[in-house]
Amino acid sequence: MFLVSVLRCKIRPVVERTVKRRLISVEKSIKSEPKDSPKNGGGSSDAAKGAKETEEWNRLSLVEKFVKKFMPSQINSIAILVTCGVGYVIGAQVKSAHDVKQSFKYGSCPNIKIKKEELIERKEIFDSLVSILRPVEDKLVSSYYVILGQHGVGKTTLVRRACRDIGQGVIYVDVPANTDKFGSMFAIAINFNFKENIQLSTWIENKMFGAPPDEGKQESWERVLDSFEKYAHKFKKQFGLVPVLVIDNVNLLAENKPEVLKIFQENAKNAIDNSAYVTVFVSSGTKTPEQMEGRSSITRCSSFIEIGDLTKDEAMEYLTKKREIKEEDAKILIELYNGRIKSLQNAASKIQRGVPAETIERTTLEDIRRKVEKIISRLSTKEQKLLFRILCHFLTHQEMSVNDLISLENDQTIRLGVINDLQNESLLSRTVRSGNYVLHSQAVRVCLQKYYEKNCKGLDIKSW
Repeated sequence: MFLVSVLRCKIRPVVERTVKRRLISVEKSIKSEPKDSPKNGGGSSDAAKGAKETEEWNRLSLVEKFVKKFMPSQINSIAILVTCGVGYVIGAQVKSAHDVKQSFKYGSCPNIKIKKEELIERKEIFDSLVSILRPVEDKLVSSYYVILGQHGVGKTTLVRRACRDIGQGVIYVDVPANTDKFGSMFAIAINFNFKENIQLSTWIENKMFGAPPDEGKQESWERVLDSFEKYAHKFKKQFGLVPVLVIDNVNLLAENKPEVLKIFQENAKNAIDNSAYVTVFVSSGTKTPEQMEGRSSITRCSSFIEIGDLTKDEAMEYLTKKREIKEEDAKILIELYNGRIKSLQNAASKIQRGVPAETIERTTLEDIRRKVEKIISRLSTKEQKLLFRILCHFLTHQEMSVNDLISLENDQTIRLGVINDLQNESLLSRTVRSGNYVLHSQAVRVCLQKYYEKNCKGLDIKSW
């Protein structure tokens, strides 16, 4: 019955279009055939015969014309093509459904990029992430989550470790730098095939006539999201657990496609209301939480979870035991980077290649100083004064509140301009919990102490 239904709904229109196109082609060829020139007085009989044949052809119905001209070879070819098409389309759809189901059953997350022997356990944070990311029964679902942390603190490594440790029901998606390809990355995460809804008629027309693909079937994240929600429901029904969707680097969406982030946040809230799935957003910087907090869907979000740097003891253990760096070199790196794991990893690799720790320190501080001088070169005199007031403030304070900033400069345009420049150059960032400004890293503080502290001594920064 299924095959009969397919033949009626799908094959008949295709066959009719095929027949019409072939007949039009034949009729054109018949009309274009040259007529024989009359010879030895026989031209009249030939012309009469041709006219009679044309008249008989025109009286035939569409089907009669087709049968007379093509039976049986063309009919057999079309039948074979249609049969193969039915098998291909059904097979493709079955395989696509199976692949997506498998991604939910076993989980989907790329491996971490760090050697196992170089990993830092960070057990307390890791266990906390596992408790958040592990699929649970729907009665235990209450909120979606946002995990935050500065670039280089090890968020992605910890989250991927937790996802792979859990496996079943966890889907991890990494937003690419080119956010236009987000749909493709989402599709890879769940083994989604953009041809999953291929139609038999489209396939046959493409094979026979080279017809272009359907323009409405672009590789969009919306199609992948629809498929994800469909199979999330099936997973929950089969295993009794609510699946988890992890989206890493959503700060790229906040910067380049805020409307997409808004939709995912709204869907995250609705999914919690319906116990459909749990969304976990992972982000760097402050643009993401600032956007998300301004929407009503934030009411279903748990408190923001922040991941910070390693402690000095953890950093020392990592450098000396896992990377086998000399203790005196390790002290230089920790004084420079504190517990910023990504910076420590890169520096340790350079030392193992023979670069002295002193050279790493010097080049790092010079790079930061160059950023400061670049900002200074494009600021007005009044803006430069505010810049130095801010830098001098951080030589004696860990944070700067909004009120502190206003006390240094009343003009909002000047304040925002200088703050944006410092943030864009990764010199300044903003904490999520307090909203205060902080230096982006320990290396920035060391740079200020080395190159700018003498300019701040004895200076009343508020009156300067």
